[in-house]
Amino acid sequence: MTLRTRKRFIAPIVATVAAIGALSAVAQAAPTTTATAIANTEPPSAVEDFNYPGADRILAEQDLKLGKGDGGILLTECTADSWNIKVAAIKNWATSEHCFKTPGKTGYLSLEVTGTFSIQTADRSVRATLTSEGKKKTVDAPKGLVTPVGAGDIPGGGKDATLVELRVTG
Repeated sequence: MTLRTRKRFIAPIVATVAAIGALSAVAQAAPTTTATAIANTEPPSAVEDFNYPGADRILAEQDLKLGKGDGGILLTECTADSWNIKVAAIKNWATSEHCFKTPGKTGYLSLEVTGTFSIQTADRSVRATLTSEGKKKTVDAPKGLVTPVGAGDIPGGGKDATLVELRVTG
């Protein structure tokens, strides 16, 4: 009877110890395997560089160079009620218009529009930075007005200018 009792109690204890030993070995190997599996399946981290999305395509299609921005000024169609900012330019004796919408009350966009001669605003005030003959000039364009700049600014000298930055100020 004693032998049976010993077998009855010792066999489960031996089995439990063996199971714990096996689990311990698997648990020690598992983190490396799991970490490797996770590292191989996770996408790379996204780092925002603030470059305008699709800028290369826009340059090829519209001859408009867009740089960095904060998403507060977005290129849009020049249809009625779709824009807050309209930039007019002349290049090679042809005029062009580039329109932008401003979803918020602030925004920033670096760009390059050669031959800019006016900036028209709807319901947002804008501060524009232009370059002409190697010098920078900042112009405030009040909301609801057309502001002549560059060649369009006859009292200011009417010099050819390149728009390089737009900032929504209100």
